[in-house]
Amino acid sequence: MATIYFDMDGTIANLYGVKNWLTYLRNSDVHPYAVAKPIYEISYLEIVINKLKAMGYDIGIISYVAHNSTTEYAEAIARTKRNWLAHHFPFANPDKIHITTKDIAKNTYYKNGDILVDDEQTNLDNWTGNTINANKNIIWELYKLTERN
Repeated sequence: MATIYFDMDGTIANLYGVKNWLTYLRNSDVHPYAVAKPIYEISYLEIVINKLKAMGYDIGIISYVAHNSTTEYAEAIARTKRNWLAHHFPFANPDKIHITTKDIAKNTYYKNGDILVDDEQTNLDNWTGNTINANKNIIWELYKLTERN
């Protein structure tokens, strides 16, 4: 079964819309990860994700912690992101949630047929399989996947 992996920050979570987000991160504060609003109306995203799941796709997350995080801060970010997902994006298979450092390329998690939804061009360029650029309307792009079959 292929997995559609979503990035979080800038893709489904509006981290960059949190006032002073970078200052918080530089001060090892998880606040922006906790309060970021979903980028999309989750009920609309849910409709498309449920169709994709019915087609056999699994849903996963590949997200990075803040650059140069200490081990403790990275763990706090991972906990906070998992809490955010439980509240705002409960569609992800817990076994396919990967919150890691940038030292591990997202492509490491690729298996045959997997798709990456991400806003960072480097991640999209390095992904082995199909991608969806999150700088487009991802609900529409995901919907087009449901129309292929």
